[in-house]
Amino acid sequence: MAHRSLYISDVLVDFSKSGKNVESAELRIGELHTPVERAARKTLRQTFSPPMNISLGVSFSLHLQHKRLFGMKTEDEDIDFDTDDIFRVSDARGKPERQEYIKFHKKIKIVVELFGSITTELRKCVAITIGLAAGSLGTETDGSIVDPSSRNNVVGIKPTIGLVSRPGVIPISSHQDTAGPMCRSVTDVTLLLNTIAGPDPQDEATLHQPRVIPNYMRALDKNSLKGARLGVPRSFICDVNTIEETFNSSLDIFRALGAEILVGTVDFKIDVNKYISELVEVPTGVKALTDLIEFNKTCADQELPAPFYTDQSQFIKSEAAQVDDAYFAALAKDFDLGCMRGIDTTLAQFNLDAIILPTDALAPLPAAIAGYPLISVPLGFQPDDIEVLPETPSPLHTQALGLPFGISFVGTVYSKFKLIGYVYVFEQATHARLVLHMCISRNFLTLSSHKWLCNMLANLG
Repeated sequence: MAHRSLYISDVLVDFSKSGKNVESAELRIGELHTPVERAARKTLRQTFSPPMNISLGVSFSLHLQHKRLFGMKTEDEDIDFDTDDIFRVSDARGKPERQEYIKFHKKIKIVVELFGSITTELRKCVAITIGLAAGSLGTETDGSIVDPSSRNNVVGIKPTIGLVSRPGVIPISSHQDTAGPMCRSVTDVTLLLNTIAGPDPQDEATLHQPRVIPNYMRALDKNSLKGARLGVPRSFICDVNTIEETFNSSLDIFRALGAEILVGTVDFKIDVNKYISELVEVPTGVKALTDLIEFNKTCADQELPAPFYTDQSQFIKSEAAQVDDAYFAALAKDFDLGCMRGIDTTLAQFNLDAIILPTDALAPLPAAIAGYPLISVPLGFQPDDIEVLPETPSPLHTQALGLPFGISFVGTVYSKFKLIGYVYVFEQATHARLVLHMCISRNFLTLSSHKWLCNMLANLG
């Protein structure tokens, strides 16, 4: 049976062998008309982040304006795509996570990159971003809530381990796993957190939370940042050059709002085996991690689709691991580095209330090791002149025109109330989520994140 929808993540137009000099191109999918940017001298490219849904039967074409080499006259040309054929090709290949549909037109090569599905948390964030859902729950071990939230322009909260119950959640590490909410605004995400926080006899970690869970809605105070001391760990901010300028501008916004800125594997086997043993029914007959590894090998066409999801090395490594002295020593080291000599020491040494840094830096890692809370809120969008990287996504781009990015707030154990107050003030002062790249007819009206933040700072002053 044919899929009723696919997702387009990238369109590449290569006219190097056509003898034509393409001056401009416009992609037309249904009612959407969007220019295709020049990627190199003889190629054009349009990247969609998040990927764009395309339905069976929707109109899909590429409009070109070009000159023949050494010619003076500009010509218009439309290249139509048959979506029925796109879906037939996709169905014939089974259900790979990523595939390419290639079309040749008068020696012009057009490559449409398609996804048959989107990863769970990413799919949820896409639905929230475009208004199909008011909010959703995700699970995070190390970045699975805050990273998709950052890339899809929404707010994501990773709570302290033990604040939210986890029975029914497929585990990776009981010391790092938690469920958390994702929504378009801090108010919405706080309301959802208020609903899911609390103790559960089925989850031992939740029985050690504070006796009284605060009403997090009361943290939505516009004066929360006044007098707050926020630390910026510069050594963690690496490989995010396209984001750093906007992040640095945001520091002045924090100051204007009254804050002080100071710049400065075994678990998986244990927990997944426990999870499987507690399932009421397992139709596949899988009883442990070792069975799961063999099942994936037997059904590799569906469970290990090429080219990005063929690796079971983490499963195999976890299966070989033992609950021994080295395991408990590693847990103790994580606690020491993440808590005692990590976040807690940093907060205490510099008398900080929270740590802030770009979500796309290493923000999730220290909080993941410590089991501490983390909130990501929208900060800005990558600039218009950015180089698309990687050129061939694997499976996603890390840099692209207008790709959203967020800022993260990290605190100590059960400091969520304070963090919510900080992110609420920042959100209300900047409304960064609403600063979008707008397309009006054939003209782009763009406002770079950095310039916009500077204007916002001037208004605050």
